Amino acid sequence: MNIRRGIAMILLIVLVGALAPLANAQSLPGVGADLYYLAPDSAGLAQLWRLGQDGTPTQLTEAEGGVAAYDVAFDRRTAYVVEGENRALLVNDNTVTGGPLDAEGVRVQDLAFSPGATQLAVVAVSADGSPNPAEGLWLFNLTTQSWTQPLPSTREEASAQVVQAVQWSPAGDRLLIDMDFAQTSGVGLLSLTTGDLLVFNLQGTNGAIDERGYGRATWTKDASAFVLSNVPQAVAGTGYQLSANDYTQIALLMSADLAAQFYLSHPHLLREGYLYLRRDLLNAAPNTEVWQVRGTNATQVGSFPLNDFAEVAWAPLGNALVVTVSADGQFGRPDFAGARGNRQL
Repeated sequence: MNIRRGIAMILLIVLVGALAPLANAQSLPGVGADLYYLAPDSAGLAQLWRLGQDGTPTQLTEAEGGVAAYDVAFDRRTAYVVEGENRALLVNDNTVTGGPLDAEGVRVQDLAFSPGATQLAVVAVSADGSPNPAEGLWLFNLTTQSWTQPLPSTREEASAQVVQAVQWSPAGDRLLIDMDFAQTSGVGLLSLTTGDLLVFNLQGTNGAIDERGYGRATWTKDASAFVLSNVPQAVAGTGYQLSANDYTQIALLMSADLAAQFYLSHPHLLREGYLYLRRDLLNAAPNTEVWQVRGTNATQVGSFPLNDFAEVAWAPLGNALVVTVSADGQFGRPDFAGARGNRQL
């Protein structure tokens, strides 16, 4: 990989609005943690990289099939999945077997350490879209080295719910799950204490989620609520803040006039406002833009001369946000050690 090109693709947005691209020798001032991210190696395969606070990039994996998913624990332990002929899950380079890893016809597409790094949530999806009993949400207990499957996916059209991604609550007692349903996408909230699952889609949001669209969610800081973006198959999308305990809608994050102007996804709380990534599906603008939106107010805090983006991650001190953008889509899923990155605020 061209290291200079790779690091130039990682952009640091400081909350006061300054925008500073990270060049090959620049540091991460005031961030307080190393940055982890996926980027291609010299053969074009996705590998796990770490950008030190002094700006030094280090390739951490040399997976023959490339890295499909990863996460970083608060204590810097890493977990990553290598897909392909020799599929494996490695936690600090120790191979984990069993569970969805031994199942035929599924692939692992998301991992998440629990806040105390005692468990690992693993999302397995059907490789060809057909029903598979191994598809769904799995938990791997790092102490007992044992697997459980608290939420299998189902693809029966009348009751379809397919797990796509997962985030832990700060207390580690609930999981916030991106899910696909028969007509739409949305969010599930799974209590690990009671086993209860609250579903927020067309029904759970009183029809606020567009039946043609999808939803992406993230916790609010105290985890009493979550922020959900509704992105229909159109050039506009709305954002909601919903209760994490019931089906009460707390707030619409933006006015109808603003909702008609923005295509919003990947919501992230930003101090007194809300930060969204915006992309024009009609390609009317060549740039990917980052906006802070709340109610009737919208402020652009960044614009990048590229037409695609991957993900975002908060710095541990809450003073900076990293956005990975790439015209070829080869950079993705940044995370800070100890910060839970884009997993929680």
